[in-house]
Amino acid sequence: MDDAKRAADADVCAEIRARLLAGPDGHEAKLLLLASLLHRHGLTSSIGKSLLKELLFQQDVRGRQLIDAILAEEASDTAVPAWRTRTRKLIDIETFKLFDSLYLDCPLEKGKDISRKDREEQELLHEKSLVYGEVDYHAFLDILSRVPTRPGDTFYDLGSGTGRAVFLARLNFDFAKCVGIELLQGLHEAAAEICRNYTEFVQPTISTTSPELAVAFFHSSFLDLDWSHADVCFANSTCFDASLLYKMSVQAERLRPGAYFITFTKPLDSTAFDIIFKQRYSMSWGPATVYLHQRL
Repeated sequence: MDDAKRAADADVCAEIRARLLAGPDGHEAKLLLLASLLHRHGLTSSIGKSLLKELLFQQDVRGRQLIDAILAEEASDTAVPAWRTRTRKLIDIETFKLFDSLYLDCPLEKGKDISRKDREEQELLHEKSLVYGEVDYHAFLDILSRVPTRPGDTFYDLGSGTGRAVFLARLNFDFAKCVGIELLQGLHEAAAEICRNYTEFVQPTISTTSPELAVAFFHSSFLDLDWSHADVCFANSTCFDASLLYKMSVQAERLRPGAYFITFTKPLDSTAFDIIFKQRYSMSWGPATVYLHQRL
């Protein structure tokens, strides 16, 4: 975070604390106000707002403790206050619990087994581009947090497997729609089942927007579908051969100027994008260099 952004965040946090000090009375009312103010200022997603409110409804002592910490902390004009970090960590913990609950019946090893079975049945074991690997939750959250997303943006995962990157994006950011495209039928069906569980058990308790924040999965090659309207795209391109990477890159050039594209290990084969961030992260299969591109 640069100095200007840090100072701006400190100003917003000081304003929020002043509003809480001025009223309303009571921990419950202050927690509701905190959730609304954080979302209004873009410091948490709509789901983060809902999770803070859920602390109140569940009579979770951490909500009361958070308000006490905010009221007791001295304001600062230069630093992001400790209560802001505490709030972010609290929301992150609750979000990860939701994500983890969706995948209780579909751990990494099950995804690998489904992928292997699909490739055996279709005689595609030689296709390295279909080798299965999953993003690390915390690493991919850090990567997506570097993208200046806006409410109403759309997220696409090209080769989405069991949908982990899709649901990470859904639960942590205010994308209007999160979409996964997967070629292997077994992996698509696993993601679709997880999506049904999300829609039935998770979405009703955390989605406060109208229309509700959407998730969709398609059984197809991403080369056969139109995703040119996406604002943020992701492809785990670690095992892509040169031909597939080139074809995807050509299709990516249809994205709007300013759109973002994340790849692993290999950058896009296109001069229509700038690489604005590059860093190595640990994933389920080992280290991978992450490239964050922006459409020129």
